[in-house]
Amino acid sequence: MKTYYGVCGLYEIRNLVGGIRYIGSSEDLGKRLGAHRNQLRKGIHGNRLLQGAWNKYGEAAFAFRVAALLVEADQFPTEGRWIKACLADGELLYNLADDVLAPGKGYKHTPETRALRRLITIARFADPNERKKVSDSAKRTLADPEIRAKRSAQRRAENADPAMRKKRSDGMKAYYANTPGAREKTAAAVRKTRQRMKLNQVENPPSTAPEPPLVVPAIPLESPLKMRDIPYLLIVNGDTKTLTEWAKGVGITTHAIVFRLQNGWTPERAVSEVAPERPNAKLTLEQATQIRAQYPAKSYAELASQFGVDKKTVLNIIHGRIFHDDGYAPTNHDWANCAERSTIKSTSHLITVNGETKTLTAWADDLGISPNTIQARLKNGWTPEAAASVKHRPLHNQKLTPGDAAKIRASYPATPSTKLAVMFGVSKKSILNILHGKTFK
Repeated sequence: MKTYYGVCGLYEIRNLVGGIRYIGSSEDLGKRLGAHRNQLRKGIHGNRLLQGAWNKYGEAAFAFRVAALLVEADQFPTEGRWIKACLADGELLYNLADDVLAPGKGYKHTPETRALRRLITIARFADPNERKKVSDSAKRTLADPEIRAKRSAQRRAENADPAMRKKRSDGMKAYYANTPGAREKTAAAVRKTRQRMKLNQVENPPSTAPEPPLVVPAIPLESPLKMRDIPYLLIVNGDTKTLTEWAKGVGITTHAIVFRLQNGWTPERAVSEVAPERPNAKLTLEQATQIRAQYPAKSYAELASQFGVDKKTVLNIIHGRIFHDDGYAPTNHDWANCAERSTIKSTSHLITVNGETKTLTAWADDLGISPNTIQARLKNGWTPEAAASVKHRPLHNQKLTPGDAAKIRASYPATPSTKLAVMFGVSKKSILNILHGKTFK
C-alpha cells in the first residue's frame, strides 16, 4: 500500500472465505492499512470479530483493498453511507458499530469487563501522585476562559431543552429507585461539599488529620491484562507498595516486575527474587589465548558460556582490547565493525544453520533479501534452515493484452484483486494499475 501513503479514501478488508468485510476510511490509506495488518499479525487488533476470523483462517484468507479515493470533507459521511447501505442490504460486516463518529455508541461491556475496569481505576487512583496529576490537568483545562465559556453555553442549551431535562429527571429517578443506598450516598456527598465551602469562606486551615488508608482490591493476575493495565500499587502479604518501591527493594526495574507478573510469576516471587548475577570469571592469559585460537570455529556465545564470561569480554579479547602482548593502545588492536558489534547485543536475533551461527541481518545479506522476510518466515513456521537459505520467489511477469485488461475490469469487484492476480499470472499491483486506469487506458 505504499502507493496510497498520504491519500484520503475508503478501504475494505475482505475475508475471501466467507466474503465478510470490514469497511473503514482514513486520511492516510497506506499508513492505516499497514497499522491494521500489523495489529492483526500481533493479535492485538481492537475489533474482536476481525481478529478472531484472522486467527481462524490466516493472513492468506484476507485481502486489503482501496475502495474509493475521497477528499477529507467527504471521508466520514461516505463511510457512514457505505456501512448503513451494506447493513440495509443484509450484508454481514466485521464493523462493531454503524455510527462512524461515535463507534462506541450503544456498546455495552460485559459485567466481567466492567468489574475489571473498575478495579483497575480504583488501583490507579489509589496513588496520590496519580490523583494530583489528574487534578492538575483538570485545573489547567478549566482555567482556560474559552473552554469555560464553551461548556457553559453547552449546559445552558441542554437545560433549555425540555426533552433533555425530562431525560435527566427520569434517569435520576430510576437511579435512586434501583440503587440501594444511593440517596444516603448523595446526601453525604452534599454535606461534605457544603462543609468544605463553609471552611473556605472563613479561611480555616485544612484539617491535618490523617486520611483513612485506602483499601485497594487485588487485581487477578490471571486476567488478560496488558502492561498499561498493571496497577500502580501491588499488595503482597498485606503490604501495599508502588511498583517502584518494590523494584528498589529488590534491585531490579519496574519493567522486570511487570514482565514477571505477565509470565505467571506469583506476586510474592516477583517482588522477592533478585536478578541473576552476570558471569564474571577471572581469565588468565592462557585462557585468552585459547579463546583466540577457537574463534571463529566457535561463536561468541559458545565461548562466553565455555569460559564463564559475557560475550563482550570475549569480543574484547579477540580484538586485542584486553590481554594484548603490547598492552592496550588504539593502534595495536582491531576495531569491531557494526556487524560484529551486533552479535554481542542481548537483543540480537541469532540463527544457527548447519553449525554456523549468524545474526538474522547477516543471513539476510547473504541471500540478498530483507531481514523482515526471514523473521516473517520463522513466525509462519519455517525451519531456521529453510528461512535462511530460500531466496525470494520470482515475481509474476505475465504479458497481458488489452482483452485481458477488459476481462479484469469486468470481473472486478465480484472477483477480488488478489484472485485476479493469480488467475492472470501477474502481481496485485498490476491488477490495481489496470483497475485505476494507469495502464491499458
